[in-house]
Formats: sequence, structure tokens, C-alpha cells
Amino acid sequence: MRLQELRLKNFMGIRDFTMTPHGEDANVYGDNGTGKTTLKSAIEWLLFGKDARGRADFAIKTHEPGTDVPIPHLEHEVEGIFDTITLRRALKEKWVKKVFKGHTTDYYVNDVAVMEKEYKAKIAAIIDESIFRMLTDPTYFCDRLKWEERQNIVMDMAPAPGDISDSDVAIQDPSFAAVVAILEKRTIDEHRKMLSASVKKMEENRQSIPTRIDEVHHGLPEAIDDKGRVERIEALNSQRKAKQEQIVQLMAGGGVAEKTKAIAEIETELSKIEKRVWLQSAGKTQAAKIQLNTLTDENNRVDLDITNKTNAILTTREAITDTEGKRDKLREAWQVCDAQALEYVGTDTCPTCKQPLPADQVEAAREKAMADFNRSKAQRLESINEEGQAANAKIGKLTGESDALQHELLEAKARQEELGKEIAETRDTVMELDRREFDYKEDPGYLKKQAEKDTLKIEIERLKGGQSSAIEAIRATLGEIGWEIGEHENALAKVGQRAEGLKRVEELGEEEKRLSAKIEEAEKELCLCEQFVVAKKTMLQDRIHALFTITRFKLFEPLVNGGINDKMFTPLGLSSNGAWVPFNDGLNGGMRNNVGLDCINTLSNFFGLDVPIFIDEAGETTALLPTRGQQIRLYVSEQDKVLRVEKP
Repeated sequence: MRLQELRLKNFMGIRDFTMTPHGEDANVYGDNGTGKTTLKSAIEWLLFGKDARGRADFAIKTHEPGTDVPIPHLEHEVEGIFDTITLRRALKEKWVKKVFKGHTTDYYVNDVAVMEKEYKAKIAAIIDESIFRMLTDPTYFCDRLKWEERQNIVMDMAPAPGDISDSDVAIQDPSFAAVVAILEKRTIDEHRKMLSASVKKMEENRQSIPTRIDEVHHGLPEAIDDKGRVERIEALNSQRKAKQEQIVQLMAGGGVAEKTKAIAEIETELSKIEKRVWLQSAGKTQAAKIQLNTLTDENNRVDLDITNKTNAILTTREAITDTEGKRDKLREAWQVCDAQALEYVGTDTCPTCKQPLPADQVEAAREKAMADFNRSKAQRLESINEEGQAANAKIGKLTGESDALQHELLEAKARQEELGKEIAETRDTVMELDRREFDYKEDPGYLKKQAEKDTLKIEIERLKGGQSSAIEAIRATLGEIGWEIGEHENALAKVGQRAEGLKRVEELGEEEKRLSAKIEEAEKELCLCEQFVVAKKTMLQDRIHALFTITRFKLFEPLVNGGINDKMFTPLGLSSNGAWVPFNDGLNGGMRNNVGLDCINTLSNFFGLDVPIFIDEAGETTALLPTRGQQIRLYVSEQDKVLRVEKP
């Protein structure tokens, strides 16, 4: 698609301009603002209705000098004469009784007026808009395309990149065999995402463990000398027995001794009731807290399981979608192949003697050609069918895995909902137990025994006379002894609570070690996957670089944390100091032009098309790379106040 002539009329400030490169390269000179880039916008608008920056809404009209007011009643027109077609597009103002009513656009193909739809269809049959931009602008492919789009295009051009199998990569390092086994179920990117999510979740759980250990330590009773307290209780019981015998002696006779003995027995019962009530209340609180911790731990494990299964479902569904896309392409390929028919071009003349061949020989040659064609076609259809069946089998397998994971996920979510309710109920129980103050004096058994004791005391007082003062003094001492015994017994009860807490701390420590080991294992596997990606992309680089003359591509880079970033497809050019520099980050203008032209050459060969190439700031490059496409080189020339066109 070579440009023979380009004519602009009232287009973006250019009133009337014509250049006639006659399909050859051309140098365009002009000062800043004279309209060099406007020539490129003119071609873009002629073909696709956009300017050089890809904008459909831009200032086409010519303005009054020194103002931003468009000159009315002008027709804005661009005509391009190419080697195979002549195109013209004209924008006109629509006036009705001196009232502006908008614009109309006229379209011409080979000087014949056509409708917009036909005009666009004609251009689309010649070249796609995105392909045109890649082939006309040296910066478009390298700088304006997303890296994924750039990668897909180059991968389509690369000679059989799919021939680099996972097993080929595994040969480089025996440890890669584990990665190849994983790739039978999912892609390398899917597995890396799953590992990263799993590591993140486990790390969150591991980091929470020290806080949970501190909480348990904070609630631990103080360590005590239980042996010393047992001995002290024994000594106090001996003292209490001696005091009780004194009271018996004082109450000897008249039934006082028997009643006093009964009171002593009741006091023993009261002490036991007091101890039992306290132990029950403390045990309930501690048991509730242990239950809360157990439920919380199970909930964390279920939450991690839900995250892993959710990630696995997403990656499996992505694999299903990808495989379905491949299957659809195979179906289209089968239909195209099935529709092919033999276009037999034979000869009925002997190549040696130039005499007509017998009819049976001509027919035999045609039948042989037909048989060879049908055999080749059948083989191609069979190969496509086998690939389609393999794709269907893989989709079925992945669908089964996805359904199984979905079922497991629903069960895990149901269990998580149950745990949420149990945790809320247990937390309320703990808070209620912490608020409650258990009073042994409210216990029914205690109240009954206390009433019996009070009755006996009244009877003793009635039986006794002046000995009451001495007996009361002894009883006061017994009360102090009983209180001290209760204090020691309460302290001994906390020994069990402390043992349970220390056991929980040990369990959390073991869980932290287990998580650390699993994190280390997952990180090693993630590192191995990244090494596998690097190895495969390094092999692929060699095939890609063979397509270009002076351009290289960066497919990955190491990260500070030791991983890799393979979400890139960055063009590189060679700097003056011999270093490969990214196209859009530090590469000088001259090398940017040549790298862009190198890419255009490769793209032109791949698409089988060439279009006029507009090279902006061509003066920055001392020797422009030759191209199969026609070059329109734009030079800044301060002395040229109007555009000047020359042959190179």
C-alpha cells in the first residue's frame, strides 16, 4: 500500500497542500507547527476517521488567523492516491436558511461517491485499523500497545513456540519434574497464584499465634508452692481438731457435747460446699475459654481451607474457559479444512515432445491428484478431531474437579457458619461467667446446713450457761483456721487451671512450627515454579529474537524479594555503551526510531502488508533502518516556514 499522492484541503490548519512521493520514500521538512504531524493525521482520518493519536473527536477545521474560531462554509477534504486505490473523504457544514445544522461527510472510492458503510468495508478489506497503526507508526507497537497484546502478536509470529514442551524445560534441571507433574492439573500461572494465596493466609495465621499465646499467659494463675500449701492445710486441720476438742470438754454433759460435735460436722460440710461452689464456677469459666480457643482455631483452619478451595475453583474455571476457547478454534479449523476442495491445474501436453497426452493419462493424473488431496485432507481432519476429543476430555476432567471442589467448598462454608454461631454463643458464655460472682451462701445445700447449725447453736446456748464466752472465743479461732484452709485450697485449685493454660501455650507453639514448615515448603515450591518460568521463557527468547534484526525483548525480571515479575514483554534497544535499554525508559530517540522500524519490518513480513511509515523527528537518527514499507520522514527545519517535500 504505497502512497502516490496526498492532497489536503482546509485540514487542521493546512489550507491547500499536495505531496506526490510516487510510491517512493520522501523527506518532509518544516519548522515546528507547520503541519508535519498533520500529514499523518490526514492519512489516519482518510482511512479511519481519527487523528494521529487515535482520537475521533479532534479539531479538523481551519481557524481564523490568531483565533480559535473556525472559518465557516469551508469544505475540509483529504484525498490519497495509493498504488491500488484512490480514496477521498470530505467534511462539509450543513446550513439551512443561514442556520448551521451540523456536518455531513462524503466518501469517494476511485472518484465514485459511496455510502459510509461501503467505504469502511472497502478499507477493512485492505487493512485492519490496529494493524495499520502498528505498521505506520514506529512507536505504536513498542510503546502504545499493552504488553499482553504485544506478547500475543509476537508469539503468533514466533516459529512454533508451542514446540517448547514442559518436558523439554525439565531436561535442564531434574527438580523441574515436580513442576511438570503439577502442570497436568493446572497451568503454571494458576499454580503460582494458588501457592501465593496459601502462603499469605498461612502467614496471617502464624503471625496471630504470638498474640494468642500472650492472651493465654495473661490469663494464667500465678505459680505456687503446692507442696507447702498441702503441708499447711494438714497443720491447720490438726489445730482445728484440737480446738474442737476444747469445746467438747467445755460442753461436756447435758447434751452440749453431742450438739457441738454435730455443729463441727456441719461446719465441715459447709466448708466442702463453699469449696465445691468455687471450683465449679472457676472450672466453668476456664472450660468455656478453652472451648472458645478450640472453636477459633478450627474456624481459622476452615477459613484457610475455603480460601484454598476458592482459588482452586477459580483457576480450574479459568482452565476450562481456556480449553473451551482452544476447542472452538479447533472446530473452526475443522470446518475450514472440511470445506476445502481440490483446485486441479493439470496439463494435457507432454512436457518433452509437446504432443497432446492420451485422455486416459490425463484422467489418471487428475485422479491421482484427487486421491492425494483427499488423503491429506482426511489426515488433517483426523488430527484436528483428535485434538478436539482431547480438549473435550480435559474439559470434562476439569469440570469434575470443579464440581467436587464446589461441593467441598459448600460443606466448608456450612461448617464455618456453624462455627460462627458456636463461637458467638461460647463468647457470650465466657463474658457472662466473667461478670457473675458465685456466692456459695446462695447454694441450697449451704443454706440448709447453715439453718441446722443455727438451730444447734440456739439449743447449746440454752443448755449452756456461763461457758459461752470461752466457747465463742475458741469458735472465732476455728473460723480463722477455716478461712485460711479455704484460701490454701482455692490456691491449689488454680494449679489445674495453670496446667491447662500451659498445655494450650505448648499446642500453639507446635501449630506455629507446623505453619512455618508448611510456609517454607510452599515458598520453595513457588521458587521452583518461578525458576521453571525463567527457564522456559529463556528458551523462548532465542526463538523470538531470531525474528528481529536489532530488537530484543525482556520477558521477565527478578524482584527484590527473590521472586520474578513475568508480566512484561518489553522491547529493548542497544544503547551507545552496549547496554540493552527499554524502549520507553532511557533509549535515545535515534535508536527508538530504528527499533520501531525493525519491529515494523517483522510485522510487515508476518501480515504480508506494508503501508506508508511516518517517522517523526527523523533527524535524530543518523542512519534509518531500511524497510519494505515506504518511509515518510519528518524533519524539523527552522528555516522552512511552510512544508517542503524532497526525495531522499
